[in-house]
Amino acid sequence: AFRLIFLINFMRKIKLFSLFLKGHDDEITLIAPKQVEQLKNHKIIQITASRNNTYFLSSEGIVFSCGTNEFKQLGQPGIEKSLSPKPINLGKRLKGASIKQIECSRFHCVLLTN
Repeated sequence: AFRLIFLINFMRKIKLFSLFLKGHDDEITLIAPKQVEQLKNHKIIQITASRNNTYFLSSEGIVFSCGTNEFKQLGQPGIEKSLSPKPINLGKRLKGASIKQIECSRFHCVLLTN
């Protein structure tokens, strides 16, 4: 499966254009940019995607994730699949940490803190 993601910041509204993008409450192929409603109140500064998952970092340091969660890498306990972005659970060790950057691959996600 090929995936292509564009982040468009037009009048402070985040829109994504993608092939097979998780993030719009469905799994349809988009042919035009569409605003991600769950992220409309956040300034997204970085997006990273793997084969089946997509991660978003806000300027406030909140990390959102969505996708298949096949290997439980979304940071959303108890969720099998998430078609729309939800904040990840940072757990006790990272609670209050300032997230600066995110990167991912098919099997994991890495969060860079200060």
